[in-house]
Amino acid sequence: MGFKKYIIAAIILIGATVGYAMYLNLGDYTLNIPQLQFEYTLPIYIWIAVPAGVLFIATILHMIYYGSKNYFAKRAIDKDIKILEGIIKKRLLKENANDLLTTDGLKNIGDIIKQMDINLTDNIVTSSKELNDIIQKINLINKGKYLSYKELKLSSDNPFYQKNLFNRVKEDITFALDVLRENDRYSLELIESAFERVVEDKSMTTIKKILPNLKLTNNMIKKLLQKNSNTTKEFALSNEDILKYIREADFTNEELIALAKAYKKTLSPDQLIKLYEDIAADNAKFTPAYLYVLFDFQMIDQAKDILLNSQPNEYKVYKALLDLRAAGKHYSLDDLVCQ
Repeated sequence: MGFKKYIIAAIILIGATVGYAMYLNLGDYTLNIPQLQFEYTLPIYIWIAVPAGVLFIATILHMIYYGSKNYFAKRAIDKDIKILEGIIKKRLLKENANDLLTTDGLKNIGDIIKQMDINLTDNIVTSSKELNDIIQKINLINKGKYLSYKELKLSSDNPFYQKNLFNRVKEDITFALDVLRENDRYSLELIESAFERVVEDKSMTTIKKILPNLKLTNNMIKKLLQKNSNTTKEFALSNEDILKYIREADFTNEELIALAKAYKKTLSPDQLIKLYEDIAADNAKFTPAYLYVLFDFQMIDQAKDILLNSQPNEYKVYKALLDLRAAGKHYSLDDLVCQ
């Protein structure tokens, strides 16, 4: 029964009882308590009305007390549920949550959630519009979609903020160029990603303009030279620049041989031989790659000069190739392991 209905029903019941007692005209009643020297005479309907009224007021006060207690308890729970939703939101976004909960049961749940790493799947749906919005945005970022900073306000060290930057690099070539121009503001991983994007999309003319401000990593140099190998000599890097970058990176002979195959599309045999001659002269460990180029262009006499002046245990594959040729057996260079 509702509070208002109870009050109305109680008043009606008390009124009807007192009214019926008055109708019966039961006379007076004297209450005498000698021990307290108390004696009082009142009509009987008054003696009925007073206890009923006292009981009525007591029940009203009782209901107000426990109603207020339940109201404030519910408010505390509702407040903690809102705080708990905020904690879940922060953990979804990989942020630390230090929000305090006051309700015992929810406090225990909150302490557990604060330590959890929540990973999403596409089909998660909640009754909270705010959480659903966050989940949708996280899923979009995980799928490679870039969201503007207004859509997702996060600290710069947040993993989703960083992932969103990578997504922006892939979507926005202008931003990728900005990352390379202002590389002191960004992580090495993002710079490498931006460089890869620019190498894929822009010409060597554009790339050469940003190179002076960049410190290239091993992977960046390899991507640069691969790009350069597909560029006409007019716009490509000079041999001096290529040598400089090879010195700064960690190439293997196999990688330089693969690069030589790519350079065959844009360089003349004389240009390519000269390039690899310079590479081997700069670092003798790349002599096998130079030998590969010489054999590939049938410059056997030059290759023989190198092999004859080498140690017995050096360049065995190429020496074996010469012996096979001398015996009239010809094999493709790509059939051999050139080391």
